[in-house]
Amino acid sequence: MKYRIIYIACLLSIIALSGQAQKEANNWFFGENAGVTWNTTQSMGCLGIGGTETATLHGLPTPYPTELTIPINLVEGSFSLSDPNGNLLCFSDGMTIWDNSLQEMPNGTGLTGHHSSAQSGIIIPFPGHIDQYIVVTVSEYVNNNLSYSIVDMRAEGNGTTTAPLGDVISKNNLFQGHLGKTGEVLTSVKHANGEDYWVVAAGRDISPTYLNAWLVSASGVSSTPVTTAMPFTNTFKTIGAYITFSPDGKYFAWATAAYQHLVFGEFDTATGVFSNVKKVEYDGSNISIYPYGVSFSPSGKYLYVGNVKSLKVYDFANLLADISTEPLIYNISNVYALQLGPDWRIYAATAGSGFVVVDNPEEYGNLKLYRANVLKGGTSSKWGLPSFSPSWWSVSISVDKTLPICSEEALTFTTILNISGIESQITKIVWDFGDGTVKEDTNISSSQYSYTHKYTKPGTYALTVIPYAGNNPITDRIKVLQVPINPCVMPVNPNIHLY
Repeated sequence: MKYRIIYIACLLSIIALSGQAQKEANNWFFGENAGVTWNTTQSMGCLGIGGTETATLHGLPTPYPTELTIPINLVEGSFSLSDPNGNLLCFSDGMTIWDNSLQEMPNGTGLTGHHSSAQSGIIIPFPGHIDQYIVVTVSEYVNNNLSYSIVDMRAEGNGTTTAPLGDVISKNNLFQGHLGKTGEVLTSVKHANGEDYWVVAAGRDISPTYLNAWLVSASGVSSTPVTTAMPFTNTFKTIGAYITFSPDGKYFAWATAAYQHLVFGEFDTATGVFSNVKKVEYDGSNISIYPYGVSFSPSGKYLYVGNVKSLKVYDFANLLADISTEPLIYNISNVYALQLGPDWRIYAATAGSGFVVVDNPEEYGNLKLYRANVLKGGTSSKWGLPSFSPSWWSVSISVDKTLPICSEEALTFTTILNISGIESQITKIVWDFGDGTVKEDTNISSSQYSYTHKYTKPGTYALTVIPYAGNNPITDRIKVLQVPINPCVMPVNPNIHLY
């Protein structure tokens, strides 16, 4: 009897590979002269923590490429913005705006933020105004100076007429009409119409506490916010911490720091009204465990809360429905601000040389946690990380195996639609696998969808996920993932026999 020996070379290790989000959030600046970018990434051996084994992580950010000292130096909040290709436009500590040459914009100093304001500022597009942005800044405690400035990236600034670097064309315009005093607590989210934005700030030093939501449209910033009273008597008037929205904009979470409450609930992106607001009380006798950083997972299913002593993870649906308020607790020290990254990991500031990284934030109960020392020598994080509107994250695609793989091998693709502000418009999702196979999801009731597919021939295929509003594709939310497929079979030498 003769047996032919056939060599098959397939990569079978299962490591998630994610399609990149839009790149407006690709460059981060924070802490003591620290900056990282996802425009270039690296592999790094990372210390496993919280019961996770040490491993090599791929696709981690690299230090921002510059020979200059990054001019940011602050304890808490910052913000930045890049163009859709990941080219830096500007960044800020809430007091000064720097352009992509790391120089101060000519009119970009003296803003109303503060180096110790948890969320010193945030930047959003100015609806209807090409290449203009609304910069919102606020100081520490309850100094009540929430303001907005307008950046025009077409202005020459430190650049030239043909290569402008931007300038501040209007500065420190106070927000009007809010209830309570503003300070530290600030975020934004896209309106349900897909064009406008809401700017949200807490009104504190008043009972009850309020959340104020201003509409930002082509007409400018509304002078009359939508105000929602929190169903508590606490005044929350001292130090502040982070507030954030889920990626689809439907839910919010607010860590109230020294007042020892995690506040959360629902948000209507069409009306600006908060509802079903609830809270979890932390141990008021121990300031070291007060909630500080908050982040939702990409799907919005899980809520992460950081503090000095631990990382807590909640099943958000159960939390909101009062089914369970008990989180998973990881006893990890120095977990401060939390921020979803362009690679769909969650990153935590550590007041050190890197991040705590949640590598798989959707795998509740099986989380992989690491310390990744990715910062350039001589720089460090402090408590804060940049604040971003969740609207910068759109669509991700992941696959359950390392690419490339073999033809005829099944792959399961998963897409998460982080479609803040436009979820009510989505009528279907079209999957084009690039080999003539097209699938559709027409019952849009979730943010996560999966398909298993098998490519029968070798080649590189462009898997495209297209969300539709009616019969029209939403072009700025289309996501493409290149899928390389190998033959994996070498020709058989007929002269080789095994007897």
